Amino acid sequence: MRSRSFHKTMKNRSIERLRQRGSARIGTLAASAALLALLQGCGGGDGTAASPVAANAAATTAPKASDIVPIGADVRQKVYFAGSTKGFVATALAASLPAGSEGSYDVLVIGDADQGGSATLELARKALEAGKEVVFDAASDGSQRPAHAKTLQTLVGTTIDAAAVRVQKADPGYYVTPIDAPVLAMKKLQLASAQEPHPSSNSVQSVFGIQNTESAQ
Repeated sequence: MRSRSFHKTMKNRSIERLRQRGSARIGTLAASAALLALLQGCGGGDGTAASPVAANAAATTAPKASDIVPIGADVRQKVYFAGSTKGFVATALAASLPAGSEGSYDVLVIGDADQGGSATLELARKALEAGKEVVFDAASDGSQRPAHAKTLQTLVGTTIDAAAVRVQKADPGYYVTPIDAPVLAMKKLQLASAQEPHPSSNSVQSVFGIQNTESAQ
């Protein structure tokens, strides 16, 4: 009797162990399936981004068409002239920069500004408010008479003893740059070259970063 009872007990224990192993195996398979599903949901499965680099590249915003500059496009400043075009600034810029129009330009050059009255003053104000550069050129007859003193005084509240000036809008106020006539600019450059290794002057070429057409020929 005792032997039969002992064998029966051992048999029951073996069956219980098999059941436990089977349950553990089922649990392991279930955990593996859950892990696989989690990985697929995070981007590891087919049809989704496989890495953060790829995902970020796909999310990059394409540049606007207006921000793309075609190869070979002329990116130089465009110049629009008002009044006389016989001043030395107008002559130099016309030979080096493309011409603009009333609705599309970067630099407004006004000749004999004091002769234009309130219309010239209003034109300059609108250009500056739009972020344009305004140049009050020298006298069209080549004389040393003031051609922009009254206009500059009314516009910015000061005058500058220079043949021509460039005005730019600042916050607040304005930037006013004197532009020397060619002869004076050359004299200043010669004097500075005797004292400085890299002399500079307020010539039209220096102020606007253009090439001297006479020296280039």
